[in-house]
Amino acid sequence: MHTEKQEFSTIFVIQARMGSVRLPGKILIPAFEGKSILDIVTGRLQERFPHIPLYIASGPEKDNAALGAWAAGKNIQVTWGSENDVLSRFRTLAEQTGAAYLVRICADNPFLDMDYLQELLDAAAEDPAEYIAQRVNGTPSIRTHLGLYCELVSGPALRHKMSDLSPENCEHVTSYMYGEGREHFRIHWVEHHWPQEVLHSLRLSVDTPGDMEMAAELFARTHGDIRRVIPYVLEERPDMALKMSEQIEKYKK
Repeated sequence: MHTEKQEFSTIFVIQARMGSVRLPGKILIPAFEGKSILDIVTGRLQERFPHIPLYIASGPEKDNAALGAWAAGKNIQVTWGSENDVLSRFRTLAEQTGAAYLVRICADNPFLDMDYLQELLDAAAEDPAEYIAQRVNGTPSIRTHLGLYCELVSGPALRHKMSDLSPENCEHVTSYMYGEGREHFRIHWVEHHWPQEVLHSLRLSVDTPGDMEMAAELFARTHGDIRRVIPYVLEERPDMALKMSEQIEKYKK
């Protein structure tokens, strides 16, 4: 790991670990035409934003050896940290890099939308708030099951305003910023509006074997193009929409 401090304006940070409770190792399962979720997400990020540094923030190294080997093969730096205090992983990277913004990306979203990410970068350029994210029909995007969104978090805010938080807030990283601590941060919401039918019937984040099976089929059918995914699910696969709605209800955030 590099120890010298480097100054970056923005960095991408993928939150990833091997120990998923419901689907262990899901981030490296080659279910998407021979590629894993991490292959897809990192490939798209590096293709669309080649000049933005990319890091992975994971738990203890001893528990994530396969992830470490994968990252080494891709020349992607991994920051090892606490299993449960995920926030501390991001604070470590904020300190090490001096980044103005860290883009928090969850590793269970193979359909992460690059245009939505660009929208956040544009918003940060116009309004340098401390927390920048989309809000879907009034709900923070990170609290939905769509699996299309990420978040921008201020590096200085992570370094100076995010200590001594509850275990729950440390696990969920940004929940304090847009939740109970929102009065202490400058927040910029980018408003998105989706039909209720979509919100109730579209779950593209991968958390269970059933999620993985459906996501792999969708990827094969649409090559990961979200603008083709939605009509395919709602118009051609009502059975899949029903399964997704059941999963949304079962795993409410």
